[in-house]
Amino acid sequence: MLDTAGGRHETRPMRVIGYVRDPPGPDSGDTVFVQSERIRRWVAHNRCQLVAVCQDALSGDAADGRDGYRALLGIISAGHVDAVLVPDLAVLSADMMVQEIMLHDLRLRGVTLISTDETELPALSEPAQDPGRLLIRDVLTKQQVYRARFSGVADEIVETETDRDVLIELIPFAEEMKPARAS
Repeated sequence: MLDTAGGRHETRPMRVIGYVRDPPGPDSGDTVFVQSERIRRWVAHNRCQLVAVCQDALSGDAADGRDGYRALLGIISAGHVDAVLVPDLAVLSADMMVQEIMLHDLRLRGVTLISTDETELPALSEPAQDPGRLLIRDVLTKQQVYRARFSGVADEIVETETDRDVLIELIPFAEEMKPARAS
């Protein structure tokens, strides 16, 4: 709710950004047009504000064909959206692990991922109900904690002054370890 100058509370519609992607094959999913229409119907039904729809088309360079997704991340970083809306999770990736990595990244950026396919609600729930998704989320969370704790360690050691003593024992490399002989 937004508090206006008169003390009145207004509800602001949720701002969503849609994401669609060409299916990799002719029989592997809905066309971009069908995906976009599913997003527009969901937005109208749920009285949300559609900020934009970002699209990725198939390109010859499969490794770098995500310009639409990059644009989506740019719009998110500008703070203009509350949620990302996809027609289904397969639009992100057919691979569950890649889906979870992308979900984790979106959550870290402060947005929610919503699918127009209601059967995917359990896959998006927190905590995950699927054991595979639960394991992947646990690993991603532990990696995040590890990085937060140790990512700047090398910089800290180089940049700190000599106010802390760190003991480092250098062990000479022995080219050949000879077994001890019994006398």
